[in-house]
Amino acid sequence: MMPESMEVTPSVPPSLDLQAVRSELEELQRSLEENEDSSMDSLGSEKLLRECALHLESRIQQVLSEYSNVDSFLGIDDLDAYVEHMKEELVAVEAESSKISNEIEVLKRTTIEDSNKLKMDLEVLKLSLDRFASQDPEEATFNCSSMNGEDRMNVIVDRECNAFEVEGTIGGMKVIDVADNSIRLSLHTHIPNVEDFSTLQRLEGLIEKSELDHELIIEVSNGTMELKNAEIFPADVHLHDIINASKSIRRFAVKSANKSSHSFEYLDQDEMIMCSMIGGIDACIKVSQGWPLADSPLKLISLKSSDHYTKGISLSLICKVEKMANSLDGRIRQNLSSFADAVEKILKEQMHLELQADSG
Repeated sequence: MMPESMEVTPSVPPSLDLQAVRSELEELQRSLEENEDSSMDSLGSEKLLRECALHLESRIQQVLSEYSNVDSFLGIDDLDAYVEHMKEELVAVEAESSKISNEIEVLKRTTIEDSNKLKMDLEVLKLSLDRFASQDPEEATFNCSSMNGEDRMNVIVDRECNAFEVEGTIGGMKVIDVADNSIRLSLHTHIPNVEDFSTLQRLEGLIEKSELDHELIIEVSNGTMELKNAEIFPADVHLHDIINASKSIRRFAVKSANKSSHSFEYLDQDEMIMCSMIGGIDACIKVSQGWPLADSPLKLISLKSSDHYTKGISLSLICKVEKMANSLDGRIRQNLSSFADAVEKILKEQMHLELQADSG
C-alpha cells in the first residue's frame, strides 16, 4: 500500500531530464527509420534467392556435362535408377529452397510488425513528453522524484496505452486528452426514440435513432479509479436523463415479458431481474450493459428459495443449472422470455435427475 503523501527531502533523486529523454527518443526514431528502409528493401532477399537458383542451375549443368554420355555405358536398369535418384535429389533441393523462401517471408513479416509496434510506442512516448513538459515544473519534479528512469517511462507508457485501448475498444469514441485524474472523450451519442413503443418487438426492432456529437469529461478520485464526476457538452443531453431512459427501457422490456408464463421484477439498484420459477424458486438474472437495445446476453447468477417448499434444493443442483444456462446460445440469452423458459427447462431436467439418483 503506497502512502497518500510523500515528503520531499534533499536525498530525492534529480528530476526527469525531459530534453535528454526527447533526444534519446529522436535517436531511436532515426535508427528505426534507417533499419526500416534497409529491411523494406527486398533486393537482399531476392539476390539470395537468385544466387540459390543460379547455384542449383550450375549444379544441374555440371551433372549433365559429366554424364552426357551416360547412356553409352549404363544399362537400361542402371539408367532408370540414376534418373530416379536425380529426381529425388531435385525434389530435396526444391524443398530446401522453398523452406528458405518461407523463412525469409516470416522474418520479413515479423520485422515489419515489430517495427510498426516500436514506431507506435515512440509516438506515444513523444506525446506523453509533450504533455509532461506542459505541466507545472515543480509538480512534474515532485511526481517523478521518487521513481527511477525505467519506472517513469512505464508510468507514461501505461497511461497512454490505456487511452489508446479505450479508443480502440469503444466504437464511436475518441480520446482527446488524458490527465492525472480525468479523461476527455469525443463521442457519438445514440438516443433512441421510445415515445411510440407499444410492444417489446418494436423495442428490439428499433430503427429511428438520433446521433449527436458530444464531448465527455470523466473525473476520478486521486489515486483510485472511483468515479468522481462526469460532464457532457453540449448539455442538451443530460447524463442522468440517459441513465433514466436506459432504466425505463429495461423496465418496459421486463413489463412486456411479464405477459409470458413467468413473473419478472426489475431491481434498479442491483441491475438484476428476479424471475419466479417452478417449485417456489426465484432465478436472479444479471442485466448486461446495453440490454435490451444491444445484443448483450443475460446471465443467470443464482437460484434462490422463495418458500419452505424448496428448502432442500442442493448447492450442486444450483451450480449445474447456472453453468448450463450461461452456456446457452447467445440469441436465447438476449431474450428475457426465451432465457427464462430455457432456465426453467434445465431446472426441471436436473431436479428430475437428482430425484432419480436419490431414489436409486
